[in-house]
Amino acid sequence: MPLELPGLIGPDGQVYLPGSRPASDAGKPASVTRQNTFEGGTDTGAVTAANSGGLSGDPFDNVGLGGAGATVTYLAASAYHGTLGCRCATTGTAVTAQIDYRNSIGGLSSGAVYGRAYLRLPALPGAGTDVRVGRVSSPTDGFASDIRVNDSGQVALYTGPGVLIGATTATVAANQWFRLEQAILNLDDAVGQLEIKLFLIPDGPLMYPTETVTSAANIDTLPAGGTVNRFRWGIGTATANFAIDIDDLGWSTAGYLGPTGVPPEVPMLVSQYSGRW
Repeated sequence: MPLELPGLIGPDGQVYLPGSRPASDAGKPASVTRQNTFEGGTDTGAVTAANSGGLSGDPFDNVGLGGAGATVTYLAASAYHGTLGCRCATTGTAVTAQIDYRNSIGGLSSGAVYGRAYLRLPALPGAGTDVRVGRVSSPTDGFASDIRVNDSGQVALYTGPGVLIGATTATVAANQWFRLEQAILNLDDAVGQLEIKLFLIPDGPLMYPTETVTSAANIDTLPAGGTVNRFRWGIGTATANFAIDIDDLGWSTAGYLGPTGVPPEVPMLVSQYSGRW
């Protein structure tokens, strides 16, 4: 009879028995070009490019405060993993508050780039509005991909020219953690392609997103100038009295990053005859 044992689904969707994952593990997450956990910060202290390295990981190239009342802060209450996360927030003035990598990743004009962030919105955008939470853009801020959350909690994907590709039917709730994996699958002005994956179970494995939105493979993903070098998470639409909690963000040119936490445990059947597990 098959032997039933607990197993873990890795970020690549492969199933591994606890304690049996090989050291060479072909199923581990893709190599990360830049990543940050915020663990090296000080609770309630401001996040800056200068203090964002060390134990946190790769320092940011820029912390963008769009005007009066904008803050980007280390907060214990904003952590999904570990002890510290980050909150981007605004007060009574409609401004932006973002964190991004720039030339430390490099100017990209071809290939692919992938981003990941764990996000929580203490409140959804106001009625009839949406807020940009993720963006890849050029040195002059012409954007290649644009991710927004609307007042219903849907996550929408836009192309560089600002055309809606599609939105999830699944929705995020106020004060609910979720994970977004975004990709420019091909940087090209004629046969480009974009994709987002929404995970309402934040540490869910890559092969089991709650929902995926993918463009056709014939769109323009290269802004004017032919390169992208700004890779952002945060409040990207000028909005008053808004906040976004962020943890474990990253960017890679190698592939989807996958979860940073342990994927949910699932039952599996292991046969002593099949030689597969």
